[in-house]
Amino acid sequence: MHSIPELKRMREAKDTSGEVVCFGEVLWDSLPEGLFLGGAPLNVAAHLSRLGVAATIVTAVGDDVLGREAVRRMAGLGVSTDLVQTRQGVQTGFVDVELRQGSPTYVIRQPAAWDDVMCDEQLLARVSESRALVFGTLSQRAPQTRTTLESLWHAAPNLIVDVNLRPPFDHREAVEASLEYANIVKLSSEELIQICAWHDWRGSDWDRCARLADRFDVSTVVLTRGAGGAAVLHDGRFSEEIGPTVDVVDTVGAGDAFLAGFLWVLFCSEADEVERVGLAIRLANQLGGFVASRSGAIPPYGPEDVARLRRASER
Repeated sequence: MHSIPELKRMREAKDTSGEVVCFGEVLWDSLPEGLFLGGAPLNVAAHLSRLGVAATIVTAVGDDVLGREAVRRMAGLGVSTDLVQTRQGVQTGFVDVELRQGSPTYVIRQPAAWDDVMCDEQLLARVSESRALVFGTLSQRAPQTRTTLESLWHAAPNLIVDVNLRPPFDHREAVEASLEYANIVKLSSEELIQICAWHDWRGSDWDRCARLADRFDVSTVVLTRGAGGAAVLHDGRFSEEIGPTVDVVDTVGAGDAFLAGFLWVLFCSEADEVERVGLAIRLANQLGGFVASRSGAIPPYGPEDVARLRRASER
C-alpha cells in the first residue's frame, strides 16, 4: 500500500475526467415548512449536476418510505443513484433543523442508514475511475462508514474534504486523518479557528491556512466567510474575494453550492491554473450567495441563471 505522500504525488500526475463521486450522509431536514431532502454530499452532487458535471452519490438509506422517496428525488435532481445502498432495520437519515436569524442549528438523529455504508469492488472501481471523491467529516461518525471511506481514500484520483464540525460529531482524529489524505480542503472561518486551536496556531487567515497546508501537505485550502466572501490558498498563493450582496433567506446548503461551483470551474475551465483558481472562487461566491437568497439547499435554477452568475464572476 502506498504512503500518504506517494498517494498525493500520484494524484498530481494523473489526468482525470468523468464523474465526481460524493460520499456520505443523505438525510431529511425537518424544517417548520416541512421535510426537505439534504445532506452536504447530496447537495454538492445536485449542484454539480445542475452545472453540467456528472455526479453520483455513495450513501445508504433505510428500507422505508423516506428511503425510497430519497432515491426517487435524488434521481430527479440528476444525481446517479446506482451506488446507493439500502439497509434493513435502520431508518433513513433525519435531522431536526431550527433556523435562528437565518442560520441553521441541527439535531442529527442516530443511528441512521448512512452510518452503515459498505465497501465492495464495484465501489472501489468507480472511485478509481472518477474525476474526484468529495466527502465530509460528519459521515465518519460511525465506524463502518468511516472504514469504507478510508478504503476509498487510496483509490481516488482527487480527494476533496468538506470539513463539517457538527458537535458532538467533530472528533479531532477523524478530521485530521481526512486532512492528511486530501489534496483540496474546504472549511469555514469557524472551522479553521477550531482546527488551529488544536495546534495553537495563531495569526491571520493567511497564516492559519498556510500552517494547515504545510502541516497536512494540502495543495488547496478554500476558506468560506459567509457574507464576507471567501479566500483560497493554492500552492502558496493566497487570494481573497468579497461575496455578492444578497438578501439572505436561509443559509442551508449555501456552502455546498459554493463547493460545487468551485470544483466546476477548477475541473472544467480551460483557463491557466492561476486564472482558473481565481475564477473558481468568484463563481463559488456567486453561486453560494444565490442559494442563500433562496429557500432550500437546492433551489431551482437553470442554464440562464448559471450563465448570469458566471458573467458576474468574470467582471
